[in-house]
Amino acid sequence: MLGRYFLHGLILGAVVLVGSVGMILIGMGSLYLAYMVLTSSLVGAAFYAMIFALTGGMNQALAERFWGIDCEKNIGTGMRDGFLIFMLFNTAFLPVGLIFAIPPGWHWVPSAIEVAIIFLVAIPIYILLLGIIGAKTAVFPHLDREPVMPTDFVEHSHQCPHCMARYYYGLGAEKERVVTCQNCGKQFSIIECTRSQAPV
Repeated sequence: MLGRYFLHGLILGAVVLVGSVGMILIGMGSLYLAYMVLTSSLVGAAFYAMIFALTGGMNQALAERFWGIDCEKNIGTGMRDGFLIFMLFNTAFLPVGLIFAIPPGWHWVPSAIEVAIIFLVAIPIYILLLGIIGAKTAVFPHLDREPVMPTDFVEHSHQCPHCMARYYYGLGAEKERVVTCQNCGKQFSIIECTRSQAPV
């Protein structure tokens, strides 16, 4: 599972990195082109929207590929997911960023070797973290959606004789014959239950 999170974060990280560099360049351009505030702002807003949509769309594709999450794919959800990913990742990156923002008068200033060590340790951690953020971001907006009832629910659902709860167990339950109730946790034989529930 960690490997999939890492791969998810590695691919998504490339998109986030390119987008972050672009945002920095747009921001610098806005400073130098202060007399064109309106134009630069419009260009920046369009670029941000494009990067958010691209990041969110890529994350949704990765979530479906690696985690089997059925995402609602459109520009709106892509921009929303991309914005969440950027905000969460940049917030998580703050501790490392603060290390390089230490004023010169402080006692400890990282040397080149210490900077290299920090990056060697931090990069794999943040790639893994980005994969986790991406997977959780893809599933979080869809938690409140109504579950889709399987087409064979009636045929492959069984009622627990202990708590009388009926749940769907799928075609594989017929092969196992004994299942664990999803409500009370007790095991029961679906063969015996089918016989007892059959009309006389």
